[in-house]
Amino acid sequence: MLFRAGATVVEGGLGSGALTAALLRAVSNTGQVITYEIDETVLPKAMRNIERVTPDTSNLEVKVRDIYQGIDERNIDRVVLDVPEPWQAVPGIGDALVMGGIMLSFVPTILQVQKLVLALGEDGRFQMIESLETLLRTWHVTERSVRPDHRMIAHSGFLTTAVRCDPKPSGRVQVETESPGDEPSEGPTEAADDRRDE
Repeated sequence: MLFRAGATVVEGGLGSGALTAALLRAVSNTGQVITYEIDETVLPKAMRNIERVTPDTSNLEVKVRDIYQGIDERNIDRVVLDVPEPWQAVPGIGDALVMGGIMLSFVPTILQVQKLVLALGEDGRFQMIESLETLLRTWHVTERSVRPDHRMIAHSGFLTTAVRCDPKPSGRVQVETESPGDEPSEGPTEAADDRRDE
Protein backbone atom coordinates (compact mmCIF):
# COMPACT_ATOMS: atom_id res chain seq x y z
CA MET A 1 0.00 0.00 0.00
CA LEU A 2 1.48 3.34 -1.06
CA PHE A 3 -0.18 5.38 1.69
CA ARG A 4 -1.61 4.15 4.97
CA ALA A 5 -3.20 5.46 8.13
CA GLY A 6 -0.61 6.62 10.65
CA ALA A 7 2.11 7.36 8.08
CA THR A 8 4.26 10.48 8.16
CA VAL A 9 4.45 12.13 4.74
CA VAL A 10 6.57 15.03 3.54
CA GLU A 11 5.10 16.87 0.57
CA GLY A 12 7.04 19.18 -1.73
CA GLY A 13 4.82 21.85 -3.28
CA LEU A 14 1.48 22.94 -1.78
CA GLY A 15 -0.13 24.41 -4.91
CA SER A 16 -3.92 24.55 -4.65
CA GLY A 17 -3.94 22.14 -1.70
CA ALA A 18 -5.80 19.35 -3.53
CA LEU A 19 -3.00 16.80 -3.19
CA THR A 20 -2.41 17.83 0.42
CA ALA A 21 -6.07 17.20 1.24
CA ALA A 22 -5.87 13.74 -0.35
CA LEU A 23 -2.73 12.94 1.65
CA LEU A 24 -4.40 14.03 4.91
CA ARG A 25 -7.31 11.71 4.20
CA ALA A 26 -4.93 8.85 3.38
CA VAL A 27 -2.89 9.10 6.61
CA SER A 28 -6.02 9.87 8.71
CA ASN A 29 -5.83 11.69 12.02
CA THR A 30 -3.17 9.26 13.31
CA GLY A 31 -0.67 10.30 10.63
CA GLN A 32 1.00 13.57 9.73
CA VAL A 33 1.61 15.61 6.58
CA ILE A 34 4.46 18.13 6.47
CA THR A 35 4.41 20.37 3.40
CA TYR A 36 7.33 22.44 2.08
CA GLU A 37 6.24 25.43 -0.03
CA ILE A 38 8.45 28.33 -1.17
CA ASP A 39 5.63 30.69 -2.23
CA GLU A 40 3.94 32.06 0.88
CA THR A 41 1.24 33.79 -1.19
CA VAL A 42 -0.44 30.47 -2.11
CA LEU A 43 -1.03 29.51 1.53
CA PRO A 44 -4.37 31.29 2.26
CA LYS A 45 -6.18 29.90 -0.81
CA ALA A 46 -4.66 26.44 -0.41
CA MET A 47 -5.63 26.24 3.25
CA ARG A 48 -9.22 27.25 2.44
CA ASN A 49 -9.39 24.49 -0.17
CA ILE A 50 -7.94 21.93 2.24
CA GLU A 51 -10.32 22.86 5.06
CA ARG A 52 -13.32 22.41 2.76
CA VAL A 53 -12.35 18.75 2.37
CA THR A 54 -10.66 18.11 5.71
CA PRO A 55 -11.91 20.49 8.42
CA ASP A 56 -9.42 19.11 10.98
CA THR A 57 -5.93 20.11 9.82
CA SER A 58 -4.24 19.66 13.19
CA ASN A 59 -1.95 16.99 11.69
CA LEU A 60 -0.81 19.30 8.86
CA GLU A 61 2.35 21.39 9.16
CA VAL A 62 3.24 23.86 6.40
CA LYS A 63 6.81 25.13 6.18
CA VAL A 64 7.71 28.09 3.99
CA ARG A 65 10.92 26.45 2.86
CA ASP A 66 12.66 25.24 -0.28
CA ILE A 67 12.62 21.42 -0.30
CA TYR A 68 15.60 21.48 -2.68
CA GLN A 69 17.68 22.72 0.27
CA GLY A 70 16.96 19.60 2.32
CA ILE A 71 14.36 18.09 4.64
CA ASP A 72 14.54 18.61 8.41
CA GLU A 73 12.60 15.49 9.36
CA ARG A 74 14.04 11.97 9.63
CA ASN A 75 12.50 8.48 9.44
CA ILE A 76 9.75 9.70 7.12
CA ASP A 77 7.50 7.03 5.57
CA ARG A 78 6.80 8.81 2.26
CA VAL A 79 7.97 11.84 0.29
CA VAL A 80 5.63 13.20 -2.39
CA LEU A 81 6.91 15.80 -4.86
CA ASP A 82 4.94 18.07 -7.18
CA VAL A 83 7.81 20.40 -8.04
CA PRO A 84 9.46 21.29 -11.38
CA GLU A 85 12.98 20.01 -10.60
CA PRO A 86 12.55 17.01 -8.27
CA TRP A 87 16.10 15.77 -8.93
CA GLN A 88 17.37 18.68 -6.83
CA ALA A 89 15.58 17.21 -3.80
CA VAL A 90 17.03 13.69 -4.11
CA PRO A 91 19.88 14.07 -1.55
CA GLY A 92 17.48 15.43 1.08
CA ILE A 93 14.94 12.70 0.34
CA GLY A 94 17.60 10.03 0.84
CA ASP A 95 18.46 11.54 4.22
CA ALA A 96 14.83 11.84 5.34
CA LEU A 97 13.23 8.55 4.29
CA VAL A 98 13.16 5.54 6.58
CA MET A 99 14.67 2.37 5.11
CA GLY A 100 11.98 0.99 2.80
CA GLY A 101 10.30 4.40 2.57
CA ILE A 102 8.92 5.49 -0.78
CA MET A 103 9.40 8.61 -2.87
CA LEU A 104 6.75 9.59 -5.42
CA SER A 105 7.12 12.41 -7.94
CA PHE A 106 4.74 13.88 -10.51
CA VAL A 107 6.11 15.82 -13.50
CA PRO A 108 4.60 16.71 -16.89
CA THR A 109 7.51 15.92 -19.24
CA ILE A 110 9.67 12.88 -19.95
CA LEU A 111 12.88 14.95 -19.84
CA GLN A 112 12.12 15.75 -16.20
CA VAL A 113 11.59 12.04 -15.58
CA GLN A 114 14.97 11.26 -17.12
CA LYS A 115 16.81 13.78 -14.94
CA LEU A 116 15.07 12.47 -11.82
CA VAL A 117 15.72 8.79 -12.57
CA LEU A 118 19.39 9.48 -13.34
CA ALA A 119 19.75 11.44 -10.09
CA LEU A 120 18.13 8.63 -8.08
CA GLY A 121 20.49 6.09 -9.64
CA GLU A 122 23.53 8.25 -9.07
CA ASP A 123 22.59 8.79 -5.41
CA GLY A 124 22.83 5.03 -4.87
CA ARG A 125 20.33 4.82 -2.01
CA PHE A 126 17.27 4.07 -4.15
CA GLN A 127 16.08 0.89 -5.83
CA MET A 128 12.89 -0.29 -7.56
CA ILE A 129 12.82 2.96 -9.54
CA GLU A 130 9.77 2.94 -11.79
CA SER A 131 8.12 5.53 -14.04
CA LEU A 132 4.71 5.43 -15.66
CA GLU A 133 2.62 7.74 -17.79
CA THR A 134 -0.84 8.72 -16.56
CA LEU A 135 -3.66 8.67 -19.10
CA LEU A 136 -7.40 9.20 -18.85
CA ARG A 137 -9.74 7.41 -21.26
CA THR A 138 -13.50 7.62 -20.76
CA TRP A 139 -15.98 5.15 -22.25
CA HIS A 140 -19.22 5.49 -24.19
CA VAL A 141 -21.75 2.99 -22.84
CA THR A 142 -25.25 2.55 -24.28
CA GLU A 143 -27.55 -0.41 -24.92
CA ARG A 144 -26.27 -0.83 -28.48
CA SER A 145 -22.65 0.25 -28.14
CA VAL A 146 -19.81 -0.03 -25.65
CA ARG A 147 -16.57 1.59 -26.82
CA PRO A 148 -13.92 4.11 -25.76
CA ASP A 149 -14.89 7.73 -26.34
CA HIS A 150 -13.54 9.17 -29.56
CA ARG A 151 -11.72 11.86 -27.62
CA MET A 152 -9.51 11.40 -24.60
CA ILE A 153 -6.86 13.12 -22.49
CA ALA A 154 -3.95 11.23 -23.97
CA HIS A 155 -1.42 12.46 -21.46
CA SER A 156 -1.62 14.11 -18.06
CA GLY A 157 1.85 13.47 -16.69
CA PHE A 158 4.40 11.00 -15.37
CA LEU A 159 4.67 9.35 -11.96
CA THR A 160 8.02 8.10 -10.71
CA THR A 161 8.45 6.03 -7.55
CA ALA A 162 11.57 4.78 -5.79
CA VAL A 163 12.27 2.86 -2.58
CA ARG A 164 14.95 3.92 -0.09
CA CYS A 165 17.39 1.02 0.39
CA ASP A 166 20.94 0.39 1.58
CA PRO A 167 23.51 2.30 -0.49
CA LYS A 168 25.04 0.33 -3.33
CA PRO A 169 28.78 -0.33 -2.97
CA SER A 170 30.52 2.58 -4.67
CA GLY A 171 32.43 1.73 -7.82
CA ARG A 172 32.17 -2.02 -7.25
CA VAL A 173 31.16 -4.32 -10.07
CA GLN A 174 30.01 -7.75 -8.98
CA VAL A 175 31.42 -10.46 -11.25
CA GLU A 176 31.01 -14.19 -10.78
CA THR A 177 34.42 -15.80 -10.28
CA GLU A 178 35.49 -19.43 -10.07
CA SER A 179 36.59 -20.83 -6.75
CA PRO A 180 40.28 -21.78 -6.36
CA GLY A 181 40.87 -25.33 -7.58
CA ASP A 182 37.92 -25.30 -10.02
CA GLU A 183 38.82 -26.54 -13.45
CA PRO A 184 38.17 -23.87 -16.07
CA SER A 185 35.32 -24.74 -18.36
CA GLU A 186 36.27 -24.54 -22.03
CA GLY A 187 32.91 -25.54 -23.41
CA PRO A 188 30.16 -28.18 -23.13
CA THR A 189 30.88 -31.05 -20.78
CA GLU A 190 31.41 -34.61 -21.96
CA ALA A 191 28.05 -35.54 -20.46
CA ALA A 192 26.38 -32.88 -22.55
CA ASP A 193 28.19 -34.22 -25.64
CA ASP A 194 26.99 -37.75 -24.83
CA ARG A 195 23.38 -36.52 -24.55
CA ARG A 196 23.59 -34.84 -27.93
CA ASP A 197 24.86 -38.10 -29.51
CA GLU A 198 21.93 -40.13 -28.13
